[in-house]
Amino acid sequence: MNTVQTVPEFLEAIKRATAISAREESEEEPYKFHYEAADVLRSALGEPPLLATSNLPGAEAPPTSAPAPAAAESTASDSINAAAKPDGDASSAPTAVDAPSVPAAPSSSGRPSPQALAAAAARIRCGLILLDTDLLPDGEAYVKAGLGTLEAAPGAAEAYLAWLLEAYNALGALYSNRGSHAIALEWLQKAESLYQRVTATGTRHAHLNLPIAGAPKQQQQQQQQEPVTTPLAADKQEQQGAAGDAAAAGVAADGAAAEPGAAAAAAAVPPPELAVAADGGGQAELVELPGCDSDRVQDQYTSTLYFMAQVYANQKLQDRSALYCAATMYRQLAAGKYDLDTWVNNCLQLGGYYAKVNAFGLALYCHAAAQAVVDRDTAAGAELGEDIAANIKLATARVYNLRLAASHAHTVESKHQEFHYPDVSHFPDYLRFPGLAVPSPDSFPWGAAALATTFDAARELLNTGMPYFKEALAYYQLDGWVTDHVGIIMDMSNMYRCLAGFEADPGRAAAMQRCRAQLLEPLSGGLNPEHYPGLSRSIDLELAHVYREISDVRELQAQRSAAAAGAQGPGGGGVSKPDAKVAAAAASAAKYYQRFLSSFLNPATGQLPDRVDPDNEPYFLMASFGLGRMMHKMRAPAAAGGGAGAGAAAGAEGGKAGPDQSYPALVMAAHKHLQWTTEYVKRHKLEDWTREAQAAEELSELLVEQMRLRAMAAASAARKGK
Repeated sequence: MNTVQTVPEFLEAIKRATAISAREESEEEPYKFHYEAADVLRSALGEPPLLATSNLPGAEAPPTSAPAPAAAESTASDSINAAAKPDGDASSAPTAVDAPSVPAAPSSSGRPSPQALAAAAARIRCGLILLDTDLLPDGEAYVKAGLGTLEAAPGAAEAYLAWLLEAYNALGALYSNRGSHAIALEWLQKAESLYQRVTATGTRHAHLNLPIAGAPKQQQQQQQQEPVTTPLAADKQEQQGAAGDAAAAGVAADGAAAEPGAAAAAAAVPPPELAVAADGGGQAELVELPGCDSDRVQDQYTSTLYFMAQVYANQKLQDRSALYCAATMYRQLAAGKYDLDTWVNNCLQLGGYYAKVNAFGLALYCHAAAQAVVDRDTAAGAELGEDIAANIKLATARVYNLRLAASHAHTVESKHQEFHYPDVSHFPDYLRFPGLAVPSPDSFPWGAAALATTFDAARELLNTGMPYFKEALAYYQLDGWVTDHVGIIMDMSNMYRCLAGFEADPGRAAAMQRCRAQLLEPLSGGLNPEHYPGLSRSIDLELAHVYREISDVRELQAQRSAAAAGAQGPGGGGVSKPDAKVAAAAASAAKYYQRFLSSFLNPATGQLPDRVDPDNEPYFLMASFGLGRMMHKMRAPAAAGGGAGAGAAAGAEGGKAGPDQSYPALVMAAHKHLQWTTEYVKRHKLEDWTREAQAAEELSELLVEQMRLRAMAAASAARKGK
């Protein structure tokens, strides 16, 4: 029978195991030191060693390429890396570890004895170490076995706050990786609520209670003046009263930024079975465990906020996730515990999210904060990655791109725009990053004021954003950065598209569309379709849309010219210049529609699939019907009189994309494809496309009839010439 360990022996085993698990592992034996550390604690608990078990039966399958495990005594970033490992389902996996031993007997008062507390701490540390290996169910069992004893001790929440937070974080990360996000959130909210409760009591871990983020300043100040209820009750009240996906951000009573503690409004009260035993009812003799200092508490709580951000993102609660990300970054910056490149990238991504929800003031503030951190830290000797410098330019450019797109939707398309953060009073104070030289939030555009309503204002957005895109392209070149390079070119094309919508003059609008073509045409056919099928298709479809827009604009210009001239027909042979430009642009659009559609052909059979994949089907049908409309706008070369005017117009408007085949061959190919597409819609009962299919069927027959009549006219002219 094993000898019962004393409290000092348990504590010494915990220290030894922690030191061993912190050693760097090898790729050949990725968990050797972690197993050895766990065995130190198992030995102290009177259990057989893991390393004596052949092949560690019952272990979950290790990752395909296991990274070096993080140290058990980890910082927030270490915990994050550890949590990223893949995980299996513990509910069905056998365990490689014997059932945890029964804790030492409680003291005469019914509370855990010092020996029981030390044994519980050993179990928790053993579990945390195993959670960094492939023995995830065993790690979970050890952590849970130790938690019950540690939580039951009066005063444990204060004395062992760092340990409890680390355990709850580890279980939250474990369940998150399993896809059990609701359970993960329960553990993390338990950590959040515990931290709030302990630190709100005036203890050595104390911090300010926090108002609801996203609430106007008047409401925040009113909250700060109200009497404070019990922490858990306050959490529940805030949760019920918070609107939308709001989370907490801190402001000191005098309005200055305070160190944030938690997103209180988003926190739910944990279920009773997860609640930590309340302090009071007398004091038990507590064991002084290693790693219980305030810095350790703060590191673990920062990890709590980070993990909650990830879980909320997995639950598609993006606004709440963004606020928890902001809280995490605030604390990292305030503590000086961050990697420059990582922090800046995270700040840019946060700004990117806000830009996508039309919170342009928040987005620009985030990017300004990122630049301020770069300026400050590089002045102090830190080095910034070249890609991070390019990302700052790119992120800023994309804010202006999204502002211009929202302006186009609002002003040109008359689409309602929602603003989750309509004015500066909704600024989340977690974003008031400490110690940074950042302009005041009210210096950035908020709500509808960020949108352009005139051509001049829209042009200003383009002229401001375009240089940032070009600077980013200097790094993200096509050779080596294909996806990023194409994405930037697409964004630049979109800015010209949106600006063209504000232009009333058809000629100038067509010129802006040609700027899009000049950006995109060098990429068409330049990518390997086997390696980049999606990008290749996107480029050709975008070019088809560009030339369709040019054709539509030129057609409008021709109609206006005809109306201005009193609808007088062309005087003399050949096609008028505006009509020739319409036809030339339509020919180019048809060219790129055909390229796009041809990418779906089976290389072996040359046939289209019976059913296009759901992601591409709408674009496939749109291109099919677009091809028919462009063919209708084209003109046969013979019917155009073969004059130099038509050819010159084609060269100006058609770019590099002339027809691959003769006009009759193009018409017949388009006719067959439109008939095939019509049958495709009927066969798969695509009701949303029925009207388009009917119109395409009529257009297909009209194209063939037009070609037949032109052929008859040409034959008649030839006979008269003889």
